[in-house]
Amino acid sequence: MNNKDLKIEKEYLNNTLSIIAKKITQIETVLEEKVGDINQFKKELQVLKREVDRAEFVTNVEHLNRSVSTTNESFKKLNQLIKASNNPYFGRIDFTDEDNNCEKIYIGLCSVDKNFEYYVYDWRSPISSMFYNYGVGEASYISPEGKKRGQISLKRQFKFENAKIKHYFDTSINIEDPFLQDVLASSSSQKMKNIVTTIQQEQNEVIRNIEDKILIVQGSAGSGKTSVALHRIAYLLYQNKKLTSNNIIIFSPNDVFSNYISDVLPELGESNVKETTFVHFASFHLQGFNKIESYLEFSERYYKSEKFNQKDFLQIKSKLSDELPQFISLYLTEIINNIAFNDDLVLNRKNLNIIGFEECIIQKEELRNMFHDRYSKVYLMERLDCIATSLSDRLGISHKKYTKIIKKKLKDIINRKINIKDIYNEIIASDKYLNQFKIRGEKISSNCQLLKYENVLPLLYLTFEMSGYPCQSYIKQVVIDEAQDYTKLQFKLIHKVFRFADFTILGDVNQTINPFYKYNKLDAVKDCFKREIKYIELNKTYRSSYEIIEHNNKILGLTNCYAVRKSNNIGVLYKKDNLENKYNYIYEDILEMQQKGMKKIAVVTKNYSETNQIYEHLKERLNIKLVSEKEINDLIVLPVSIAKGLEFDGVIVYSDEKNKYSTFDKNLFYIACTRAQHQLIVYNQNQ
Repeated sequence: MNNKDLKIEKEYLNNTLSIIAKKITQIETVLEEKVGDINQFKKELQVLKREVDRAEFVTNVEHLNRSVSTTNESFKKLNQLIKASNNPYFGRIDFTDEDNNCEKIYIGLCSVDKNFEYYVYDWRSPISSMFYNYGVGEASYISPEGKKRGQISLKRQFKFENAKIKHYFDTSINIEDPFLQDVLASSSSQKMKNIVTTIQQEQNEVIRNIEDKILIVQGSAGSGKTSVALHRIAYLLYQNKKLTSNNIIIFSPNDVFSNYISDVLPELGESNVKETTFVHFASFHLQGFNKIESYLEFSERYYKSEKFNQKDFLQIKSKLSDELPQFISLYLTEIINNIAFNDDLVLNRKNLNIIGFEECIIQKEELRNMFHDRYSKVYLMERLDCIATSLSDRLGISHKKYTKIIKKKLKDIINRKINIKDIYNEIIASDKYLNQFKIRGEKISSNCQLLKYENVLPLLYLTFEMSGYPCQSYIKQVVIDEAQDYTKLQFKLIHKVFRFADFTILGDVNQTINPFYKYNKLDAVKDCFKREIKYIELNKTYRSSYEIIEHNNKILGLTNCYAVRKSNNIGVLYKKDNLENKYNYIYEDILEMQQKGMKKIAVVTKNYSETNQIYEHLKERLNIKLVSEKEINDLIVLPVSIAKGLEFDGVIVYSDEKNKYSTFDKNLFYIACTRAQHQLIVYNQNQ
């Protein structure tokens, strides 16, 4: 750029930094006073608790909570400004509206203003949307007053180092933008980074969509699905001031992935939201098991070197099928309809332990009517409680003391046990189950400590159908990542529990690792929601080089995944090892990648057995780590089942000569290969 332009930009930068510095000083001064006031108020509350009535005390506590909330917001703004003091903005557009008003709009991670004059706009503000949606030419955005139209005459991007302009250039929306290519060509990092400076138009449409309450996003490997989801959360928190991080929950595929994405929201100035996996969610509602098998452990059970037993395959497939929920419901209805009482209920002084209580007999026919008529709308596990409570009221005795005793007496005379585990075993071992699914389900043993994954979902469904669906009403937004690994029943259950929430669902059917359940298209999950759905596809992939993406497309015969990155002239290498030197080959490949400047390298294996073998042979020669739930190191070895969502500069896809990826494993092979950003080496696989 010419010296005149550079001088103007430097002056603007200095003015902006000066305002930021003053704001930091002001907030620090105010915070020091606020923290002191809050601590003093806390001490005074302890005294007030003994001296004032409850209503006055509650009022004072509410006042304290408001002060703490305001103070936390000030801390949040302070942290944003401290970050901005080194990197105040990343973009600028010059926009002239229809009334011929021209404005220079600088865009950063947070807003910077002086007397309501904005020096930097938050990237999430309405006016900033033009930076992502348009190049030079006609543009528009939705302001509080309505749609504003005009012309963008300049679109400029900046890169800063230590609060100084390193370089900047004028650009357009074209994917050949040098800034985007520069970012994509850089090395991977141990944690996912924000993409706020390079958000593309199709990604921006997902991030800023507030009209559609349920979004389903099918995105190819490397299309930025997860990044888009996290930036969407940040946008929703900015756009809706009543929404907080505590109102949002993310369903992640595993704890490794949760750790990998943990820096993104804080980088964007927001607190991390609640996170869980489906198994963690299920284990909260399923009692009586020491451990529940994770989805990764379940997958690993299948993807072992040995052949999977056909009988086991069929019975697992039946438990994950879309037909099972209706079968369970019909069977459960039949069980309920056949429930009766064998004898009259006799309550007397002896069995209630009430002195002077006259004997009371409730006939079994009346008990039956209460069970099947009066309380027919009540969930099965609660009906005996309702009957016992009703009888306590009739007899004028204490609920707290006698409801449990009466319920126990009712259980003694009912014609069957009402136990979730027993009923589940009865259903899956029944002749009707055999007729429906051509196999009997494997029962859960009475002393079962590890609940297998295939039993988790049907047992959770039966639990909710018998005991009722909990309601997590405070959750307003649910994000489900790697959605292709969820069955329709999982979506239905999550939707029922978080029934007041909006949903953002992201996945890629080409990255399915569940051998028992697969979608042809992700929009098939529309059936699980009785609301309008918006389905979006992201087909541009930003992660890998052109050569790697062309290779990966051939694995599955894909024609709709497009490479954004340019060629790096490093072709995909196919190699074979031998028994004597197999680990030496991998060792040499890693050294060569490191010499090329690649920082983050992964050896991706087909299963845990191969992972452990490679680690044991290389750990003395290299600073290589097994993948950890706490961190992802620069050089790691991990099974493909845990690699989804992660990316590395260089990837070595290794499988033993006797354990090649077969046609049936091609989705697994695709996942392994799509982890590579710059270089991909494949061992023992037919090209």
